[in-house]
Amino acid sequence: MRVGQPRFALAWTRIAVVCAIALIAGSASLFATRDAVTAGPDSAVYVGTAHSVASGNGLNVPIHYYPLGNVSIGTPPPGRAAPRPTPLVIYSPGAPVLLSIGGEPVNAARVEDALFFALTVLVVGLFVLAETRELWLAAAAQVVVGGALVVPLADVGTNAVSLFLTALALASVITFIRRPRPQWLLLGAVAVGLATLERYADGGLIVWGTLALLAMHKRRRDAAAFLALSAAPLVAWFIYEHASGRGSGHALGFHIVGGSFRAGARAIADWVLPPSVPTALALVAAIAVVVAVFEVVRRRPQSTSLLLLLFVVVQIVVLEVAITFVDALVNLDSRELLPGFVAVVMALACAVSRTSAMRLVIGLAVVASVARGGVEIARNMPGDYRESRWTHSAVMAAVRALPPSTIIYSNAPDAIYLLDGRAVSSIPERKDFSTLKRNRRYDAQLAEIRTVLAARGGVVVFVRGLKRSYLPSEQMLVSELSLQRIGETRDGAIYRTSARGA
Repeated sequence: MRVGQPRFALAWTRIAVVCAIALIAGSASLFATRDAVTAGPDSAVYVGTAHSVASGNGLNVPIHYYPLGNVSIGTPPPGRAAPRPTPLVIYSPGAPVLLSIGGEPVNAARVEDALFFALTVLVVGLFVLAETRELWLAAAAQVVVGGALVVPLADVGTNAVSLFLTALALASVITFIRRPRPQWLLLGAVAVGLATLERYADGGLIVWGTLALLAMHKRRRDAAAFLALSAAPLVAWFIYEHASGRGSGHALGFHIVGGSFRAGARAIADWVLPPSVPTALALVAAIAVVVAVFEVVRRRPQSTSLLLLLFVVVQIVVLEVAITFVDALVNLDSRELLPGFVAVVMALACAVSRTSAMRLVIGLAVVASVARGGVEIARNMPGDYRESRWTHSAVMAAVRALPPSTIIYSNAPDAIYLLDGRAVSSIPERKDFSTLKRNRRYDAQLAEIRTVLAARGGVVVFVRGLKRSYLPSEQMLVSELSLQRIGETRDGAIYRTSARGA
């Protein structure tokens, strides 16, 4: 027997184990979504635009969800009850393009979530295996990531694809720093570019990669090449938006979001505790997590772990900048910090000491992650608009009973589209949801609704229980539009104008 044969066989055996764990993770995702995938407000935009792409009508949204700037509230043209589709704004284009594959976005989301979740777990395992040469650490990191994220990544949105591209970018850039080969730099830049087209919040990867290359690699040419290549897709998309008139039209603002720190603390606490714990306990848990991560890395400071933690810091800073100046409704919630969770797991796997005590801690973390994932899968409760309170909503049933020719304005066009497949118009915003600046077209848009309701009929559907402070309240609409209620349910009401024909 040759000396090299056992080592070669063992290497492929390790890789096979890592691949098997990734395959199990993907299968678990498919099982978790056996009834439905989670669909939130943004899902309506992704699903609607995916339908438009699949039908050959391009990146257009059939609903008027965020009536910002150049985007109207969607009053239907004469002779029609549905608004004209409008260009996709605010949202990045990657998700609807992927969801358009196959023609049925919700089913595509289920398959894509499972596929990219498995690929994320695979990248985590291969990276830790390459860095540590220890299969048990790689497998442990995979199971921790898989158990914690198998349900959160199952949605009609950007989470699964974005997280895979983030993990791939982190692994590729760090590998290039350790072993400078141009293909790793290219792969990292491409992954970052695609990630930003999937989700703008991944722009932190551009900043992190550039800083990491400058700090660790000491070659400005490589850092400049990475910056140019990774930012090119996003810059090209923004130029196209501006040239084609797809810009949202809203300016930068300045707004301090008071709940950002609290949301971030709870998001970090969610890594180790159920989301139902009290806020005070979540804050203590978040501090404990930060201290524990710092202590582990301090004891065994390695460039790989330090670079991964640098990404977490950069990502939080970039998100805070975006929250402060661009998007007041974004927060440091659990979804926004999922990339940070994966980076922390990878960093800890590369930095932990190989003592018996640490092996016990890792074993407990693995068991806890498996138990957590199993409980969440067993609950089988898709969130947001897939919850029973929405699928059995009385006001949505009332909307379905309206004739197809009815013109509808609503504060929940996203819910109506996802649950009834009906494209409707929006009520106007009192203030820009991103910058919190006053909507200067508010009075004109109200007058537009008033005129349409009086001349062409139609209704206003107000869905209660939505936390959308940028929209007028139900009482304000009734007063400002001279509405009279023609139907009421426990979760909403339907109005028409009392001035029709006036």
